[in-house]
Amino acid sequence: MLFDGSTQVDPLTLVTLIQTSPKHYRLDGSDTLRFELPMESVDKRFQQLENLLSTLNQKVAAA
Repeated sequence: MLFDGSTQVDPLTLVTLIQTSPKHYRLDGSDTLRFELPMESVDKRFQQLENLLSTLNQKVAAA
């Protein structure tokens, strides 16, 4: 996942995500979030991505 200057994701949300699940999430540079999650099937991939996007959107929606 690549972030640019217009991304409205709360940095604290990213830090919390990485700190609570460092085996699954990490920053690669200052603008790329790398993640490794169990995604055996296409349905599971969509579910994991939906969950991640929902998590990243929480603080944006609250603002």
